[in-house]
Amino acid sequence: MKKRIISLIFALILSVSVFAACESEPEDNSHLGGFFVMETHKPEYTFHDEIKITIYNNSGYERSVNDRYNLYRLEDGAYKQVEGAVFKEEERSFTCKVGDETNMSFRLKAAYEEELEPGTYLIEKTLGDAQDGIPHSTYTVYATFELVEWEE
Repeated sequence: MKKRIISLIFALILSVSVFAACESEPEDNSHLGGFFVMETHKPEYTFHDEIKITIYNNSGYERSVNDRYNLYRLEDGAYKQVEGAVFKEEERSFTCKVGDETNMSFRLKAAYEEELEPGTYLIEKTLGDAQDGIPHSTYTVYATFELVEWEE
């Protein structure tokens, strides 16, 4: 009976450890170890640059993603959402195929009327999974970059 209880406890601890290892934090997305990973092509951009990102699909599932994003700025040790984005162009959708990468780009100056301050920024995108038009699950990916002053 004791062996059975010990085996059960061990299995429970192992299950919790595996589940915890699968959790994704924004800082962990700079490598290709997760199911879905997003990276910027460069570590620094200006407000006027075209920011290029790649989303890697290391899972067994196709996901859809559009060209909308949330943007956060690091302030006092915490990321705070940058408000005021206005997307003027029609929304475009992409499919992240299994074992493939999806490349996208955007310009901050196209979404924000006022120039953003230099600092550390985090891009957040949500990938969706739809079967028969019914959303079943989503997965959020993050990438960070430095926004630097534009020099003429």
